[in-house]
Amino acid sequence: MYSVHQHGMAPMGLLHFAETADDERYADAARRGVEWLFGRNDLQLDMVDAPEGMIYRSIRRARPFDRLALYANTAASIAIGRAPVSGRLRLELNDTCRPYELGWLLEAWAGR
Repeated sequence: MYSVHQHGMAPMGLLHFAETADDERYADAARRGVEWLFGRNDLQLDMVDAPEGMIYRSIRRARPFDRLALYANTAASIAIGRAPVSGRLRLELNDTCRPYELGWLLEAWAGR
C-alpha cells in the first residue's frame, strides 16, 4: 500500500464524493485512510517522520517474497481466474518519499 493513496489521491476522490453526494461515509473513509499513516497498517508503523519531513512511501513485500507472490498470483489467475496469494508474507517499510506526495496531500486536504 502506498502512503500517497492514503493521504492524497484516495481522499481527493472520497472527499469529492462526500461533497457532491452529501454522504459523510466517504469523508469517514478518507479519515480512516489517514489513520493508516499513523500506525493502523500491517506493520503498526508510523509512516510520518516529522523531524525528517518525510512520509514514507509504502509497505511492501520483502524480497524474495515480492517476486514469488507476483509469480504465484499470475499463475493462479491464468489457471483458476483469480489470485489466491494474499496472506501475510514478510513485509518491510519502503523508506523513500516522492516529492509529489506532499503536493497530493495539500491538494486533497487544503481548505477542508
